[in-house]
Amino acid sequence: MPLTSITEIRKQEILKAFYQIAMSEGVENSSMAKIAKVLEVQPSLIVHYFKTKEDLVSALIDYCLERYFQIFEEEFSRPGTPSLKIKTLIERLFSKEWNDLFDDGVFYSSYSLVFRDDNIKSKFKILHEGLRKKLSLIIESYLEFNNEDISQADELSNQVFTLVDGSYYYINMLSSKKEQAFHLESAKKLAQTLLKIS
Repeated sequence: MPLTSITEIRKQEILKAFYQIAMSEGVENSSMAKIAKVLEVQPSLIVHYFKTKEDLVSALIDYCLERYFQIFEEEFSRPGTPSLKIKTLIERLFSKEWNDLFDDGVFYSSYSLVFRDDNIKSKFKILHEGLRKKLSLIIESYLEFNNEDISQADELSNQVFTLVDGSYYYINMLSSKKEQAFHLESAKKLAQTLLKIS
């Protein structure tokens, strides 16, 4: 097996262990030593692949980005009309499936680092801009299919993601699954209204 493959496999193992620890203890309470203990290796092995905890967090955000992009790629390749694709995508954006892609506690713990670390801030900016661009492309295709003005695709994408981000931020404060589902459904309906999805 080529060295790069072994390196990538080992990095993925480390990231998965870091993610599991961060889910139970928070990003701020995770450490190289804890990751090494879970993997039953020496901490020096972790440092060999990730020099600092910030490098680990940065790689974790990349991992998060890949998982989110996967949903968009599935919609791009899904057979059907642009109307069906956008309808399915909006359903998924405001669903448990989207929310479960990446643990909210880990996401927001990592996000808090944007106020202290320019590299992490840049990573989150790339993540959000990338997701908005992917959505914008699907919206543009949908608008063109329906003979609508495609120049509004970027703005509509921003509005939908404002709803997505705000909704998931808010529902984490609600203890009842019923309340959470109600607010997600309301946000989804507003997104469908913005996009004129029937």
